[in-house]
Amino acid sequence: MARVLLVNTNRERTPVTVLPLGVCLVADAAEAAGHAVALCDLCHVRDPAAALRRAVQAHTPTVVGLSIRNLDNGDAAAPRAYLPEVRALVDGLRAYTAATVVAGGAAVSLAPAPVCAAVGADYAVAGEGELTFPALLAALDAGADP
Repeated sequence: MARVLLVNTNRERTPVTVLPLGVCLVADAAEAAGHAVALCDLCHVRDPAAALRRAVQAHTPTVVGLSIRNLDNGDAAAPRAYLPEVRALVDGLRAYTAATVVAGGAAVSLAPAPVCAAVGADYAVAGEGELTFPALLAALDAGADP
């Protein structure tokens, strides 16, 4: 069974903070499938890279799943893209863990291959992650082609 660290990468807090329900559902499904699961919520931390590194050190995951809620902030007056921030997290991860990196979430479901490539993930989970992610973990555990 895999050791999984699921990460809420959404740091947007305006107009309100959005609870990471999707990643929690995926965590529950992965745990029900027998995997050891930990969560890391980056929304309210000052240094997301440091928080992620601490979570990896504490849980020693074999798979890190990144929940990506939005591609950008949708604000034409002050646009901000979120994928470069996620890419920086993945680049940091690669420096201190050999864990498989999986991108998922609403933003990934919009364009799985381009988002996966943009953030440097090994795999992308599109659609209902609570169904697809445990299947991906099973394939990876079995050494099968996902």
